[in-house]
Amino acid sequence: MKTILPISITNAISIMREQFKDYPTEEAIINRLFDINNTTSEKFNSIQYECLLACIPPDEQLAPLLSYDGPIQELDKAEKFVLGLVKIPNIKEKLLTLIFCDRFPGRINSIEYILERARRACVTVLGIETLKDILRMTIRARDTQKLKRDYLNKAASISKAPSTKQPPSIEKSAELRPKRSEPPKASLLNYFEGYINSNMEKLLPYKSQLLEVEEALRYQPELLNQDKDEIEKKLAEIDTQIQSEKEPSDMLKPYYEYLKNFLNTAKTSLDNFQTNYNNFVIQAKTYLNVIGNTESQYPVEDTYETFYHFTKIFSKIIEDNLHKEKEEKQRQQLKAIGGEKEEENGIMDRLIQKIKIGDYLLQN
Repeated sequence: MKTILPISITNAISIMREQFKDYPTEEAIINRLFDINNTTSEKFNSIQYECLLACIPPDEQLAPLLSYDGPIQELDKAEKFVLGLVKIPNIKEKLLTLIFCDRFPGRINSIEYILERARRACVTVLGIETLKDILRMTIRARDTQKLKRDYLNKAASISKAPSTKQPPSIEKSAELRPKRSEPPKASLLNYFEGYINSNMEKLLPYKSQLLEVEEALRYQPELLNQDKDEIEKKLAEIDTQIQSEKEPSDMLKPYYEYLKNFLNTAKTSLDNFQTNYNNFVIQAKTYLNVIGNTESQYPVEDTYETFYHFTKIFSKIIEDNLHKEKEEKQRQQLKAIGGEKEEENGIMDRLIQKIKIGDYLLQN
């Protein structure tokens, strides 16, 4: 039997063939691949599509197989399978499209869930006066940092000589004032760290809420937009793929019919997400207006990022404190064990000493 592909490739293809045990022949796999509307068996999933994609070797390894003009019967079984796949026009693009389609429901549900968590975080913060005060503080700190940067940049542009004026200090919250009279000269994040350490006793009662907000805001709104943009781009590519195929072969007709149905459903889901996102931004603006956020200076996403940094630092400090407490507890335990051993050693030393004295007295 003639072998053109490297043994490592044919062995890997044979192993991946195990994902399709229900299909007795390679031809059956290829026929079922695009017979997507067939309800007699489950359509392939993204893992199986990935396996088929991995069966296609790189171009430089595939070229000798494509140029082979001998009897097909003399080829290895895995090589026949590869030839059957690559004969399908743009097979890699089609497999990647099917992978995207299979994973789309989970992806859109994920970003919808993240958006809902961010909305609930807004409600949580604005439902507790202390958390509102903290959010006000983060906004004022951010605004002051901007004024400070603008002041220094302006001073530098006017003259190279150092300015005698002091940049503005951060306005403190009335309810939760940091012990420092003015913020550290370092970054905004350093100021947040100092604020948290100075007000830890007042913040601890709201630990669970702050950690919940930190988790909810971890996936920033602009990342949701990036996901949405990526999905829109892929949907546009699918649309182009459909439009470019005017007369598909009988084997590919079910595939293109499936793509058309998928595209309609996916666009509806994406429109719903966009509507929910727009509503979220409107709600967030309303929430932030309550605490004095200046929308003209900063978009909602920027304020969320600022507050996220605060909650992230709080979470890190809590984690570090727990780690220190654990280490201290372990040190105390080791110290106690060491003391017991010292006491045991002392008793043994005294017993040995008494035995030696007894032996001495008996001998004399």
